[in-house]
Amino acid sequence: MATKCGFNQAAWNPRCHVVLHASSTTYEATVGAAGRTTFASALVKRTHGGIASRQIDVRSDVDDFLTAALPHELCHVLLADYSPELPLWCDEGLALQFDSIEKQQLHDRDLRSSLLSGRALPLESLLTLRQYPAAEDWPAFYGQSASVVRCLLQLGGPEKLLQFAELQQSRGVDAALRELYGLRNAGHLAESWHDSLRGSSATPLQLAFSPPISPQAELEPGSFFDLAKAR
Repeated sequence: MATKCGFNQAAWNPRCHVVLHASSTTYEATVGAAGRTTFASALVKRTHGGIASRQIDVRSDVDDFLTAALPHELCHVLLADYSPELPLWCDEGLALQFDSIEKQQLHDRDLRSSLLSGRALPLESLLTLRQYPAAEDWPAFYGQSASVVRCLLQLGGPEKLLQFAELQQSRGVDAALRELYGLRNAGHLAESWHDSLRGSSATPLQLAFSPPISPQAELEPGSFFDLAKAR
């Protein structure tokens, strides 16, 4: 997964604890009110010397819990290790690429609806967003973030995507776009992004993957879930 995100990941110390909850009751008690609308949640705690703990809580009482939510949250943990201050659009947009294709297509539907209704953010505003928007704007934010990340992946791949996400914070969006993508400014990127939406297919990039086991299968060493716990 780290390789697909564009970087090499060293072994984690401390390891990431993956907690499976048998019901929504224990899950919500652990993660709080957000647990009412989610199936998994990641929490990374930092100290001055680095990362103190990593934990992913997952509801195991839903279908396909290994593929429906765990990869998304694991991506958040990976990105937190890569950089403590990735922009929101990149952190969420890249994690969304690991959702199931069906779920990604629902985000694409939300995006197109928000563009028609005018709720989508101007692209430069999305790229510089520092706080999550109001709940009613989440569908637009998530759909737009996923789509912009797909566009940038098509333009230059994952390594350049992460370079841009970091460089834009120190040099500004326009300067980072010129240096890394040869685009004039955010408006030029917006043109490329809108062009990418005009294609005949809305199928996202094939970054999502299935583990080599089913949720009912016995967990063997080396399986995806075993690696998630170990790394």
